[in-house]
Amino acid sequence: MKIWVKIALLVFIVTNVVLEIVLFFVKNEITKEYTRLEGRNLQTLASSISTSIDGEYFKMVDFSDTSKVYNNQHYQHLQSSLKKIKKKLNLPQEIYTLSMIDSDHAIFGIMTNEVPFSGDTLELKSDVAKKCLLQVYETKKSMHTGIYEDQYGMWITGIAPIIDNDGNVVGVVQADHKSSYVQAKIDENNKYFLYFRIILIPFLILISIIASKFISKPITQLTKAIDNISKGNYKKVKNIKATGELKLLVNSTNRMRETILEQQEKIQENIRELTDSNEKLKTAKEKAEEINRLKSNFLANMSHELRTPLVGILGFAEIIEEEIEDPELKKLTGFILEDQQRLLNTVDSILDLSVIEANKKEVNYEPVNLVEKANNTFIRYKKAADKKNLDLSVSIKKQPDPIKADRKLLAQVLNNLVDNAIKFTKQGEVKIVIDEKEINDIKYGVVRIIDTGIGIPQDCINFIFEEFRQLSEGLSRNFEGVGLGLTITKNFVELMNGRIEVKSKVDKGSEFCVMFPVYKKSELNLIKEKTQKINEIKESDKPRQNNGKILLVEDNDSSIELIKKFLGNNYQLDFCSDGETAILKVKEKAYSLIIMDIKLEGKLNGLETAKKISEIDNYKNIPIVALTAYAMKGDEKKILSGACTQYISKPFNKQTLISTINTALECSANKTNQ
Repeated sequence: MKIWVKIALLVFIVTNVVLEIVLFFVKNEITKEYTRLEGRNLQTLASSISTSIDGEYFKMVDFSDTSKVYNNQHYQHLQSSLKKIKKKLNLPQEIYTLSMIDSDHAIFGIMTNEVPFSGDTLELKSDVAKKCLLQVYETKKSMHTGIYEDQYGMWITGIAPIIDNDGNVVGVVQADHKSSYVQAKIDENNKYFLYFRIILIPFLILISIIASKFISKPITQLTKAIDNISKGNYKKVKNIKATGELKLLVNSTNRMRETILEQQEKIQENIRELTDSNEKLKTAKEKAEEINRLKSNFLANMSHELRTPLVGILGFAEIIEEEIEDPELKKLTGFILEDQQRLLNTVDSILDLSVIEANKKEVNYEPVNLVEKANNTFIRYKKAADKKNLDLSVSIKKQPDPIKADRKLLAQVLNNLVDNAIKFTKQGEVKIVIDEKEINDIKYGVVRIIDTGIGIPQDCINFIFEEFRQLSEGLSRNFEGVGLGLTITKNFVELMNGRIEVKSKVDKGSEFCVMFPVYKKSELNLIKEKTQKINEIKESDKPRQNNGKILLVEDNDSSIELIKKFLGNNYQLDFCSDGETAILKVKEKAYSLIIMDIKLEGKLNGLETAKKISEIDNYKNIPIVALTAYAMKGDEKKILSGACTQYISKPFNKQTLISTINTALECSANKTNQ
């Protein structure tokens, strides 16, 4: 299609669109004006009729008694008068009266309809009609509506008040037109717009052709020139007769040609630079990945190398504390256990922070009893509070429904907050308050940790959740810790879709508040809540006599000696230090359970050794308990996905070891019986 034809079509379409827009607004204005005039006519009609109705006479008709209203002489007289007015004026519309019952209902009164329904209640569904009626009653002046809809159809109405001798409005006169009547009048006028458009079309076509011929010639020339430029022919654009905007376009095309030449050179230079940058980025990426791998290996090795010696420190200190009778030595042993726990907490905090920074912390949601977890925290820290002569208590304002949380993460959140409260409180009390709160129609289980400690200055509250930050730092540091507890707490709360808030006054104390969404009842019906008794010592935590033979595969002398002390004479224990020897031993003897270190000397590690043992016919159902210092994220899952059936991380205590062994033996016995 030639360009002049396209331009002609474009001009024709544009002029038609403009014409249609103009006609649209003109028609709308005419429609509005006609509707208003019709409303005024109906208002005038209603007003003239209302003056002929005596308000006192109108009040004598009881419209609520529909069985008698038609025989009422006052009703008959008024209806006869209205019909005469309608006939005399040759009115096409019906005339009737309405009386307000309340702001939403009215009752039909005198009617000129062939089938009257006087006494029927009209429900005022249209806000337009309702507002107009109320204004007539309030102002005692006649009014008219626009087009509105009620249960009988679409209408336009004129309304005038019927006033009694006291000047009160006792009813209204309404004169209606159906909207179809008004629309028919409007449609009749609209046909003139159609005639106008039909007459105008030939003129628009002629104007479009003339305009296109005038515009298209220089545009065609310019298009060919631009096409040449696009094909790489950068000759200067010239000999095009153009004025105004087209001349500007020609000049712009020449400038574009020069710019293209300049940009081509710059693009080539940028390509060379990008190639160099990509090589550098690739090298940097590989280096970053290598650093990240080294960091992960370092953290894993650090965790392993710190946890392994802690086995002996914790275990032997626990044994000494149980067996020693000298009060002074027992006190010193207690200090060892406290410092060991502090060191272990620091290691766990650093590892937790590294997992959080890598966005790899997993959340296992389940229904959790908030009171139960608070009581567990209370039991754990009661001794520490008593040691500082602090009153540690739990109070329940309102017990919330089970919250949606991860048990382990929630326990760490509560432990960190209570530990902080005790640490920074010299005298007074630490309260754990349980409550329920609703925010934006969402219910939350709430825990408030309130202390009478040193408090936090307002300008310091913003940074207490930052890594490695404390109120006292450097040589002036007054409290122990590495400044990670609140950082990890805040991250864990947010991981579980909770909220954390803090209020504090210096020398008065602090209040840390954590909130977690509660499960809806419909959600709880789909989940069987697991319950756990507080501080209960299970039968499986006690040593058992003569439970068969246990093979310990461990290459650390401290761990071997500690396990021998923990198990005592309650179990028959053999041990070896490498995987190859372990495989030979299980072939020679029948063991009821195997305790397997993961990092072993020799060719086989613990996972490989466990796999080979589980493939031996007599050991397919024999439990293998992994005892390892590998306690990073994913280690437990990785270990249990192999041949190991249970997992204990180092360091461990006596109760954990015995409980795990007994549970493993019970599971093995059940499988054998099946």
